[in-house]
Amino acid sequence: MVKQASPPATSTCCSKALRLEWEDLCCRTKSDKSSSGREILSHVSGQAKPGRLLAIMGPSGSGKTTLLNTLSGQLPYSSSVRLTGQVFITEEDTGSKDAAGGSFVGVDVAIPGRERESGNSGFVFVKQEDLFYSQLTVRETLLFTARLRLSKRMKDGEKRAYVEEMMARMGLADVAETMVGDEKQRGISGGERKRLSLACELMGNPSKIIFADEPTSGLDSFQSQSVVSRLKRLCHDPARHTVVVSIHQPRNSVYAMFDDIILLSDGHVIYHGPAGKATEHFARLGYVCPPEFNPSEWMLDLVSVDHSSPSRRQESQQRVKELIRAYQEQKYTGETSAVSPPHLSSEKQKLLRSHQLANSLSARRAIREHHPSWFAQFWLLIARQWKQTSRDLFTNGLRALTSVLLAGMFGSIFHRLGRGEDGISERSAVLMHTCINTAMIAMVKTLNLFTRERVVVGREQTKKLYSTSSYVLSKVIGELPVDAFFPVVFGCILYPMVGLQAHGQRFARFLGILVLQTLTSSALGLTIGSLCPSTEAALTLGPSIMVVFILLSGQVGTSNSKIPPFLRWVQHISLIRWAFEALCLNEFQGLTFTIPSRSPLRILRRLLPPFLPPAFRRALPSPLVPLAGAEVLKRLDMDPARTSMGRAVRAQSLILLGNYLLTYAGLRFHAPRFQPIMATSSPPASGPLPPSHSTATPLPSLTPSSPGRDHPVESRAYRTLRPPMALSPPPPSSSPLALSTTVGGARSEERRTPSLSSSIPSPSTPSPWWKRRRSRAISAPSPPLSASLPFSSGEGGRKHSTLKDRTASWPKLFHPPPR
Repeated sequence: MVKQASPPATSTCCSKALRLEWEDLCCRTKSDKSSSGREILSHVSGQAKPGRLLAIMGPSGSGKTTLLNTLSGQLPYSSSVRLTGQVFITEEDTGSKDAAGGSFVGVDVAIPGRERESGNSGFVFVKQEDLFYSQLTVRETLLFTARLRLSKRMKDGEKRAYVEEMMARMGLADVAETMVGDEKQRGISGGERKRLSLACELMGNPSKIIFADEPTSGLDSFQSQSVVSRLKRLCHDPARHTVVVSIHQPRNSVYAMFDDIILLSDGHVIYHGPAGKATEHFARLGYVCPPEFNPSEWMLDLVSVDHSSPSRRQESQQRVKELIRAYQEQKYTGETSAVSPPHLSSEKQKLLRSHQLANSLSARRAIREHHPSWFAQFWLLIARQWKQTSRDLFTNGLRALTSVLLAGMFGSIFHRLGRGEDGISERSAVLMHTCINTAMIAMVKTLNLFTRERVVVGREQTKKLYSTSSYVLSKVIGELPVDAFFPVVFGCILYPMVGLQAHGQRFARFLGILVLQTLTSSALGLTIGSLCPSTEAALTLGPSIMVVFILLSGQVGTSNSKIPPFLRWVQHISLIRWAFEALCLNEFQGLTFTIPSRSPLRILRRLLPPFLPPAFRRALPSPLVPLAGAEVLKRLDMDPARTSMGRAVRAQSLILLGNYLLTYAGLRFHAPRFQPIMATSSPPASGPLPPSHSTATPLPSLTPSSPGRDHPVESRAYRTLRPPMALSPPPPSSSPLALSTTVGGARSEERRTPSLSSSIPSPSTPSPWWKRRRSRAISAPSPPLSASLPFSSGEGGRKHSTLKDRTASWPKLFHPPPR
């Protein structure tokens, strides 16, 4: 991963062009421990020049996307993938046509740490899938990106002018007020969506290196040519962008726009060089392209393996092997027209790159400080979420229709409930169905929409546009008015039809409980959506969890005594239980029901013949007795003496807050991670590697050195000594002992006297405490670069003979105590 410093407003303001170079990239994956694995990339080297359009071509499965993702720092992380090699950039003047001799601006060979794993490489990367907020217009999408990415010192009018300029540059001015759209709503075309993706990536990005993954995928020939022509114009503008695209099978007019190509087959480079000389390269090898053939199609057929029959498969595999061998031989002999891969020639270049990279990282941090504050991000996200939610007419119309129809259906079935014995069970049933219906609709809606929105949010968070906390809070507040509207519609229709208590305060509580139930269910959907990797998985897990909550609510034919003890804790987090309890307490308190009596005299009255005088019938007790609502609640295990509606609302609110916190944690935990590049280190010249040393370890991150003092970059394998880094090779020594260190992915050696080795404990065996103290003393801060080490033979012939002579003048702290 490479970092560069540039003004954030536009990429054309820099006076330097950037050349991307990579060397010996290898990518291997394996499915299990017993398998040797599959090599996706095999020792791939090359470069992309500024002002030129480079196309990565090859058949399916050749490694095009893997190479593009590796160069851009966007290769998804996998523990079974091992990625090695070097990637760096060089800087050249925009007026120069050759970058040879250009000054280096930064290199991070191992690409370790938080920047690489978060994918924040600083490059412009246009993904194959074009995902946006569908209910925003093209202008609103670009303006939102500009307000987040451009400096907060710019006025809003300047940002709007910059957006207008970008739309004109990308050919989007005619569709500025058109909705982006999705599969439910018609919007802009596929080519316009691809150009919108490119415009969003270029917005405020100071990088001059642009990557595009399959920019013509799913487009017709005209739209494909339009998109590639826009990328070609970026190469020819004053900034001379470096553009790298992966493409499968371009048409003739598209292929003619490519300046250079890389042709891959099974992870190997078949050709790398000017696009116009590719056919000449293969003609020298005996493969001539017919004049009537498309060169790109002919080359893909040439490097593909034919699996139609065993004989053709063997023949094509042999042809591909010969082409790989021919390219490698010509590359090493200098007979090919391919671009020469970069080579790190000296330790001086590596140290210069590391110091310049540290300055570049500091400059990029300074750029980020001008981004909007947390509150500015919050208000921008609220505005976008409100537009996206309120303008989604299809989803909102469907939710409104569902609320009206279900409320009417429930009201027809439970119409005008009475105060008899059946009225108790019917009231309980309608309240339970209301809880389930409200919860399921809210949760399924959230699962369906949020899992798709999370992909867009993940990409934006990869670019560090805003924080996770600002997004979660803005989403909750931005969706609150719309989410609260539909349960209110449902309750306003259901309440009078069923004949619940005709009291204004109880009606308001009823609607409030439905709104709280909707928000809690939606929050549960956010939690599940943030933890599940796909929409299908979320839609499978969400209803299953809801069924468990319903079953363990204690009101669906299952008493609390029948629930196993290890499952009773689920009742406390069941949003169905607390919503149903609050609705029952709100409805049954204050009501009086009449139920049949079980007294023998009351039963006798019902058995009397009708011809008896009424006076005799009135003398016997009535067969119906009153039953207070509090007694009904006791039978439902909701004794008002030990519970209350406030307790149920507080429990539901805690579940709501807990789900929001889990959503935040899920988004942070499942943030996109990307594969780091490992640098394969060589064993020291003095002997075998220590046991703790790995043959493929991530290099340490490069940090800036303080002025006037050397800051050595040390290897993780050797921490006993910290030899100073010099911009020139160390003075020669006749000692046979060599100590190896790793700096920027390359190994440097310094000769030391044999007496030094006696004071250094072996990394594999523990040493006495007093020797460890002396090792720390030897590892003290190093002298200036021009000076010699005090314990080695240096300039002027000064030499210490023994360790005792060297330690005689040291402080008493470093001497062992008397025994």
